[in-house]
Amino acid sequence: MKQTISALNEMITQSPAYSNASRHFIIQAGKLSETKPVRFDGYLLTVKEKEYLIELVSKKLSKREIPFDGEVLLDYQFSINGGLTDGSIHVYNL
Repeated sequence: MKQTISALNEMITQSPAYSNASRHFIIQAGKLSETKPVRFDGYLLTVKEKEYLIELVSKKLSKREIPFDGEVLLDYQFSINGGLTDGSIHVYNL
């Protein structure tokens, strides 16, 4: 499901990403869409922080089986001076 990972990366790149966020993505018939963020606050991520986040997401998801119908929950927290301080990715089948 490289298409799903690419679509997720594109959504993160094109949307505002906050430093403290939980984002919920739905996969239906292999197509990815994002619901309203579960939680978002803090500062807007810099381009470099977004690139780092995308790299981590790609690496983690490439090691998992992505369902044809499912959910991806991305939860992360950055600090201004410390970079990524906490993060997790959960993949669920529907």
